[in-house]
Amino acid sequence: MAKLRWRFPDRPLHIFSLSMIKDGEWMSQTKYDGHFAVILKEDGVVSVMSRHAKPLAVSKNIIDELKAQNLSDGTCLHAEWTSRREANKVESLYFFSVVYQNGEWLGQLTEEERWKRLEFIKPTDKLFVVDAQFGGYADHYRSTIDDWKTEGIVLKKRDSKLHGDLKNPRDNAGFLKLKWREGADGMTKSIVTDDKLVCV
Repeated sequence: MAKLRWRFPDRPLHIFSLSMIKDGEWMSQTKYDGHFAVILKEDGVVSVMSRHAKPLAVSKNIIDELKAQNLSDGTCLHAEWTSRREANKVESLYFFSVVYQNGEWLGQLTEEERWKRLEFIKPTDKLFVVDAQFGGYADHYRSTIDDWKTEGIVLKKRDSKLHGDLKNPRDNAGFLKLKWREGADGMTKSIVTDDKLVCV
């Protein structure tokens, strides 16, 4: 199989209010506190890369867990890799999207469709598929506060498509993150107030 073309993951916009969100048009997923991970399987080899196409120092245990999934060649998944943050040193992968399957680029599918394709993942004590909620975004955000494995939520327009740029990461207005944790060390709370957690 030909080598997959590297496409830079789209970047979410950081927001401080839900006022621009229409209830039901978006899906929200928990934002885990870790590093963006791109999981690739090409010619039988599984690798885990950063969003900047650099290898991530995942453990052999994680690679073995991924190999046990029997991913098809030509697969590319997006996930969050945890283990290096002060508040969360448990190594895990949290999958939230499929972007290549059997060598086919899936950026033309909607975000909801690509999330649903993760049904082939068999969860373990180290590998998880991130749940999605289709309403109640404010309550979802509030539920993450004080769970130091998380940072808040990422909202994705259910019909959003990927840019998947071949040269540079691009902002995607269909991806928004609402965080309660800030600071270089990730240990500072900055909670969005209730008056800003109202959808249009």
